[in-house]
Amino acid sequence: MSHRWATIFCFILFQLITTFYGINGQVNASPPINGGSCSRNYEFDQFILAIQWPVSFCYEKQECNLQIARNKKWLIHGLWPNRVQRSRPKPKPKRNDGGQTSNSSQRSAVTTIYNDIQFCCGPSYNQTSINSKLYRELIDKWPTLHSNGKHHGFWRHEWQKHGTCARSVDQLKTQKAYFETILSMYNQFDLNRSSLQSNRTYQLAELHRIIRPLVGGKRIRIECSLAPNNGTGTPNTGNRSNNNGNKISIFSEVHICLNKSLQPIDCTRNDDYQCSKQGVLFP
Repeated sequence: MSHRWATIFCFILFQLITTFYGINGQVNASPPINGGSCSRNYEFDQFILAIQWPVSFCYEKQECNLQIARNKKWLIHGLWPNRVQRSRPKPKPKRNDGGQTSNSSQRSAVTTIYNDIQFCCGPSYNQTSINSKLYRELIDKWPTLHSNGKHHGFWRHEWQKHGTCARSVDQLKTQKAYFETILSMYNQFDLNRSSLQSNRTYQLAELHRIIRPLVGGKRIRIECSLAPNNGTGTPNTGNRSNNNGNKISIFSEVHICLNKSLQPIDCTRNDDYQCSKQGVLFP
């Protein structure tokens, strides 16, 4: 083989290897559950560790794995790389007294947008990497809550949607490390040690006061679900079509914000999604 053809062959072989395995030797597979191409934008600013209350999931979805929910134990939803984008809109032209337009000197407020980065190019979910010890801990602390859900299907979704985008962090570089590290953080921020009482309504400030000491004193973000109201101020477990549009705000998730070193930081997003200022039920 001539030197020219050998050079061409080596170049083609290099392109094939980097296409399928990436520069770092890991498979660059497009996540099949995305139904499209994967993203190569791995840039993000922080992580969101989402811990969910299964009883609230049941009320919101009107279906769930009751055997798991009856344990009344906080469970992992996921760890999501999150991008924080800040922008200041351009000032609108302002008419002066002479009918002419001029730029307003008043500066517009900064708009902050929070987006999860998702479905990055990376290794597809490998069920065989979940050994028996890891499987038992995942079933205990990170199960699917859907009544007909498959645990491996849930873990595959979380890895391929979020885990593939987090591999620039050493503790999350592989699928096994991703799950083990998140389980370790769940144990560290053990929300099951909180003094929250079931079937009690709390003010948002009180919920923050109870949870903050468990996450290093940092500000959390709370998410609530809107569940059908049975008319007595408690969630309805029946068909959601019978609730006449009346919903009740119930405490469903705690979002813990982390930097890229996986240390807790104050959450700057403070909307406390769907949580009523009149009070939130902890079911």
